[in-house]
Amino acid sequence: SPEPNVANQKGGYVGPAVNLAARVSSKASGGQILLSENLYDKLYLANYDAYSPLKDALVEDLGVHLLKGIVKPQHLFSVLPAELRRRAFPEIQDVVCQFCK
Repeated sequence: SPEPNVANQKGGYVGPAVNLAARVSSKASGGQILLSENLYDKLYLANYDAYSPLKDALVEDLGVHLLKGIVKPQHLFSVLPAELRRRAFPEIQDVVCQFCK
């Protein structure tokens, strides 16, 4: 689990979780929502019931990917609201970790 983020003197946040979020979002195409495995577990697996924010969403497992500046390969998921099920996005362009499965 990443260390807590801290506010810097300019009022922004810095830290491992902010860095991970930036790296995950940099892999997304326009309009695409990506989740790290940690966030997926918290939103989808731990809260899968009638009140889950993802209960009607289409969740696609995108596999394990290497992200710039992140040592541990990250398992990524794409999320689409039910109304946008037919929307397609290009594959993530990076090296897929073959040894992480």
